[in-house]
Amino acid sequence: MKIGEKIKNIRKSKGYSIQYLSVTLNLSVGFISNLERDKTSPTIDILEKICNLLEVDIFDILKKEKYEFNVSKSQEREIIFENEDSQISYKNMIHRRSRINGIEVKIDGESHFSKISWGHTQDEFCIIILGFLEVELGTGEKVLLEKGDTIYIEKGISHRHRNPKNIPSITYWFSIN
Repeated sequence: MKIGEKIKNIRKSKGYSIQYLSVTLNLSVGFISNLERDKTSPTIDILEKICNLLEVDIFDILKKEKYEFNVSKSQEREIIFENEDSQISYKNMIHRRSRINGIEVKIDGESHFSKISWGHTQDEFCIIILGFLEVELGTGEKVLLEKGDTIYIEKGISHRHRNPKNIPSITYWFSIN
């Protein structure tokens, strides 16, 4: 996030208008507007005055935000569920806290493991990576998906899935927290 955007967010969170900053700091409305859109840069003196008015540390405005990659190597994924005969396994694809959940589901050939889900609290999106997947909605409606196909299931919709073929199935399931 750039300096102007940070200033704008803080100003709005305090309920201050651009006009208020303009009058209080003896700066033009146009200057403040351009500053918040990162079209111009303030001097350190002006930035210090703005920070004092907004009651924020100047170093918080100037520091660059550090971004860290959230990488999950396939061979290092944590198993979060596996049934006794290893017919099905669930692995966490996103290991750090994130707004997105990602689960890899591997089902051995011709699985009859198909426990019904009574619906989740988030919408789900699934892509078939390998093999086939049969999805059955609580209404009894079924669809057969194959490699490359996707399915979107709205939150609260009961469903179950199974691998109807004699080859392994790998699917990736995503939802938003």
